Amino acid sequence: MATIVNGSTGVSQVQETVTLKVISTASVPSLEAKGTAGVTSGYLELNCSENTHGIKLLGPPHSAAADYTLTFPNNDGDAGQFLQSNGSGVMSWAAAGGGGVTYLGTMNTTSGTEQQIASLDLTDVNILLFVYNQVSHTSGSAQRLTLGIGGNTLYAWGNTISAAQGLAGMLQIDLRNNIGAWEMSQQTPITSGNQWASSYAGHIIYSLGNNLRASSNTNVKVGMSGATFDNGSVNVYGLK
Repeated sequence: MATIVNGSTGVSQVQETVTLKVISTASVPSLEAKGTAGVTSGYLELNCSENTHGIKLLGPPHSAAADYTLTFPNNDGDAGQFLQSNGSGVMSWAAAGGGGVTYLGTMNTTSGTEQQIASLDLTDVNILLFVYNQVSHTSGSAQRLTLGIGGNTLYAWGNTISAAQGLAGMLQIDLRNNIGAWEMSQQTPITSGNQWASSYAGHIIYSLGNNLRASSNTNVKVGMSGATFDNGSVNVYGLK
């Protein structure tokens, strides 16, 4: 027998083997696990089949003044998904991103004066990483790379490179504070083997003009100060 103490009706008993089917209304829950002042919040305990082990679902402490509802999803989700909230108590299943690096796309710099990746989702991306792979141009004079994000003006950065040189290196931009850092090397493009070249480093302050971390549809663009690309590529990654 299970003993139930109710402040209004006194003590009653329910057979342990009885299955309870209780009804909720718009204002009254079907079950309410009350806490004990100064001792514990209300909780439900789910035991194992032998009733020797169990887990507890425990309510928040009194100090939290918590008063909210969690609405569970319509299904059990897919393997590897986790349960997330929309901030208003509605739960849903989502793929676990786990932070780290996400490949966003490649700009092939074998032709044209500008190349871009459109329709990028930068929601919650903290750092954009650009990896330059032997990017070169056809102009008779030395040129500098340019970069534009989210429709902003193309900004020249790094050292100038001649038509006979290819640029290899990385540029990273912190979208939280608009600070960028770059490291690059200049050498004749190679097609096989290995070649070492001195590198140069620096930083830029890039004015984004808007919050790209809240954008689910933006673009990144690279150019070569008006010159024409003729070699290489630029890979773009997002770091959360």
